[in-house]
Amino acid sequence: MFGRIVLFELRYQIRQPVLYISFVVLAALGFAAEIAEAKFGSAVMQANSPYLIAMTFCVIGIFGLPVPMALLAGVALRDAETGMD
Repeated sequence: MFGRIVLFELRYQIRQPVLYISFVVLAALGFAAEIAEAKFGSAVMQANSPYLIAMTFCVIGIFGLPVPMALLAGVALRDAETGMD
């Protein structure tokens, strides 16, 4: 039963354009951060240093916080509409 629910939700989410838009935006942020660091970064710190990698993940993570809310809002609304809540 649980597997059928998971498969239904997975198929539903794959058809939503917000999933692909969020992937593209977050990937573009990652590439832009690396290009900006390589072009404008200091010569002292390497582009693949642990500090810069952690900072890049933090910034992308902050911008990625609304993504699960956008993806799962439809699930919550469907539950409320069908009376499953």
